[in-house]
Amino acid sequence: MARILCTRFVNFYLGAELLNFAVAKMELMVIGDQQTSISIDGTEIFSKDTLKVLGVLFDSHLKWNPYIESVTNKCRSFLFGLRYLRKNLSLKDITKVLKSQVVSYLTYGWQVWFHRIEFKAKLKIKSIYYRIIRVMVRDFEFKLRRQMLL
Repeated sequence: MARILCTRFVNFYLGAELLNFAVAKMELMVIGDQQTSISIDGTEIFSKDTLKVLGVLFDSHLKWNPYIESVTNKCRSFLFGLRYLRKNLSLKDITKVLKSQVVSYLTYGWQVWFHRIEFKAKLKIKSIYYRIIRVMVRDFEFKLRRQMLL
């Protein structure tokens, strides 16, 4: 009964505000273990375990492990690709790239999730920061050696 009232309210509110929504693009997440579905305009929407909102991945148990995993994987793959580019970039350019790509991924929304994550997840984030430092130090050493040889 509550689901029917909720969907009627959503339809009524959106109709009053002259807004339309794409039922096919709607997603549902229920906090906790319960899996459920709702029907809007004859389309069945099933609940999911994770839901991405504005780039942040929410878990149905309010754990941040899936989000931390996706962010660290994205940063690792970017740092792996940067190995091939760093020989052609200055240290200043590499610093800009690392700050804009890797650090921005790691710190996006941290006010919400950082103090709620487990110790293992904090270690994963810490390892990415260590990789950033290694990339910058290796690049600095490489460029310094090249300057000494010239």
